[in-house]
Amino acid sequence: VRQSLEAARPAVEAAGLSLASRVPAHLVARVDPQRFSQVVDNLLSNAVKYTPAGGRLEVDLAVTHERVELVVLDTGIGISVRDRNHVFSRCFRTRAAAQQSIQGIGLGLSITKAIVDSHGGRIEVESVEGRGSTFRVRLPLGVPVNGDEHDRQPVAAGEDTEGSA
Repeated sequence: VRQSLEAARPAVEAAGLSLASRVPAHLVARVDPQRFSQVVDNLLSNAVKYTPAGGRLEVDLAVTHERVELVVLDTGIGISVRDRNHVFSRCFRTRAAAQQSIQGIGLGLSITKAIVDSHGGRIEVESVEGRGSTFRVRLPLGVPVNGDEHDRQPVAAGEDTEGSA
């Protein structure tokens, strides 16, 4: 998560946005580090893409109720109730994104959902048009990804390893 935040910082600054994060010094979870980074990267890049200059992004990572919870919040254009039901569908683009000519092909959130699902987790979105969106990823602690325990390593936030959360 820290690496994704640092990688996104130039785009956040170029877009004229503020970014706040709350990431614990140490958090251990069993995830595929590359795929989990992809989840964070996708959610952050969408937040940047759909938030006008002057907006705010927040990223929180915590353990709640025996689950890892990642929250990415933005004060962007939001998602209509009608579109919210389809936002994780492959190649789906919201009406607002099309009307505002925002770049994309509609694969990021479907890929993100597939990764979260493969970790035994779930992803949800809350959104209000014109006010922003909150994406919440919840992953169980210590569950092998795709049932293959030998290929997965626990990762800890705050450690300088390739698999840092």
